[in-house]
Amino acid sequence: MWWLLGSLCIGIPLILVGLAVGYYVWFMRQEAAREEKLKRRGRVVKAWIVFANDNLYKKNARDNFWPAQVVFTLVEDVRNLDDVLEDLAEEIREFETEDEEDEDERIIGQVVRTEYGYGWPLRIPKRITGRLVAYTSTVDVQCKWLPARRLEEPYIYIKAYAGKDRQDRLARMVPYPDDDDEDDDYE
Repeated sequence: MWWLLGSLCIGIPLILVGLAVGYYVWFMRQEAAREEKLKRRGRVVKAWIVFANDNLYKKNARDNFWPAQVVFTLVEDVRNLDDVLEDLAEEIREFETEDEEDEDERIIGQVVRTEYGYGWPLRIPKRITGRLVAYTSTVDVQCKWLPARRLEEPYIYIKAYAGKDRQDRLARMVPYPDDDDEDDDYE
């Protein structure tokens, strides 16, 4: 009987480790596919800050990065883009979930309440955007790409794409367009 207990004590942890490793490998493959799609199909757009980690407003080491919630659209030629994005950011700051059945809306509500980020772009409800298709997402703001290594503008630039499914969307910060930094992985 002791050999059965010994086998279980060794076998169960090995199975759990195997499952964890398998999940990690699967997740990393999914992430690599999204990153590749971002390189191929993504567009560089302006993203307005909804709220950001307080450390972004202080001078940072070059390698630091901190999260910020942003709003953006992939629609080209939006009239008065800065005003539109600024208004959307204000709406998201005051966002309250109305449709619990809409998963994007429910998650946006949680993000606003907790200020705990969500890395996949979420479609902002039409009741806020009207006909404009716009998104909100948490992105890592790379301090090496910020003027004076701190957030001085109410916006950053991101490279983003948005498929129909939430897990087929991605947004990552890129340098401001006039920045000549050679470290840009998404150009």
